[in-house]
Order: sequence, then C-alpha cells, then structure tokens
Amino acid sequence: MVYKADAIDTAFGLYCQGLEYTEIEREMKKTWPKWSRQLLYGDAENEGWIKKYNWEERRAKADARKQELSDAIENTEELVIKSLTAALKSLSEKIASQGSQVKADDLAQLNKLSATINKVRERVVSGGTADKAAVFLEFLTVFISFLTEKNPDLAAEFESEYMDEFIQRVKEKG
Repeated sequence: MVYKADAIDTAFGLYCQGLEYTEIEREMKKTWPKWSRQLLYGDAENEGWIKKYNWEERRAKADARKQELSDAIENTEELVIKSLTAALKSLSEKIASQGSQVKADDLAQLNKLSATINKVRERVVSGGTADKAAVFLEFLTVFISFLTEKNPDLAAEFESEYMDEFIQRVKEKG
C-alpha cells in the first residue's frame, strides 16, 4: 500500500519523539489501520522508511537544533527579570515624581510589569519547568507594548531594525 506524505510525516514525528516501535505502530493504526511496523524497517523487497528517508540523521539534526535552541534561551528568565525590574524601577520613579498627578496609564503599566515579573519568578522557582521560549516571547511582547506606548517611533524602529539583532544577542548571552 502506498502512503501519502502525511502518514510518513506522522510516523517520522512519532519516531523523533523516541517512541518504541510498538507505540508508533499503535498510533499509526489509529488513522491507517493497515499500517505495519514493517514500513519502518523494510523487508527483502522494500527499503523501510527509516532508511529510505534517512530518519536517523534527520532525527539527530532535529535533536541538535532543539538542544541549540534550549541552550540559546537557557537563562532568559534572569534576563527577563533584570530587564523588567529596570523598567519597573524607572516607571516607579516616574510615578513618584508625578505626585498627585499620577496618570492611570502609568499605573496600569506598572501593574502589568509587576504581574509579568511575578509570573517569571514563579516559573524560575518552579524549577525551570516552564517553556523558556514562551517566557522570552512574553517578555518581548510586554517590552514592545511598553515601547509602543512610550515612544511609538522607537518601537517601530526597534521591531524593523533591531529585533533580529536583539534576539541573536539573547541567544549568544543565553
């Protein structure tokens, strides 16, 4: 039986997850009831998908990319906390200097920054089980939002001119 690319991709995804062949077979049979483990290994007449599509090397490359990404964002929580804390301090000083003329937008931004810092700290305390990329993206979203409110031109320039360089620097410092 000839299988379409989605079956091959699904089997490869399961293979990359490190599932045992019996587990791959069980999962594949849910969608393709006639699927057999022989498709992975092959037989005397046909080459199996593992060899035919070079899955071992592809899985090794995918694992290496995953590790590279993990290494690149290893300490982003600290970077996020330091950056947000600096922004929080600056905003707190601004609010303190306003006296009785405190702006509601500034207080709302202060609350957002405080909440984000607390979320990140909770993730760090929980043993780093959080998705570090999500933490970084959350920080970046708050940062861009903050910049957009305070200086829309700078925010636009940062996004268009410096975003890629900033992300690269975070990866390097990771």
